[in-house]
Amino acid sequence: PEVDALYRLYEYCIKGGAPNFIATVATNDTQVFHQCIDAIRAYWAAGGKGCLGLLGFVTVILDAWKTGDGLQGRHILIKGI
Repeated sequence: PEVDALYRLYEYCIKGGAPNFIATVATNDTQVFHQCIDAIRAYWAAGGKGCLGLLGFVTVILDAWKTGDGLQGRHILIKGI
């Protein structure tokens, strides 16, 4: 969860023809997820371009086992952090 990584991701996307991106992170550790939110806020505050938000993949394998629904995880999208 580094601001510099968002700049590198933006440059990568621009080279490929995509002006926007959604940062993605595994959210197994809520502390890391919160650090990612802080990094995106700092990126935006510094005038960073292209980042539309953050997509977190929450692992809920134990929950899936308990409910029997077979899901491997859930996705959450945070826009306008």
